[in-house]
Amino acid sequence: MTIQVEIVRITVAVFMFYGTGFVLSPELLSQFVTGTIPASASGLIDMRATYGGISVAVGI
Repeated sequence: MTIQVEIVRITVAVFMFYGTGFVLSPELLSQFVTGTIPASASGLIDMRATYGGISVAVGI
């Protein structure tokens, strides 16, 4: 395999891991990434959609 294929596979893995993490546990990753947790349910939903959904879509 070429180095380009390996770079794409690594990028896919990173985006899928990051996105899946935000979809499944936005509180934990939010605390890790930003140092705070959203105070409302709509904030968590927005984080799931924005960081989780978009990252998974890029990974796909």
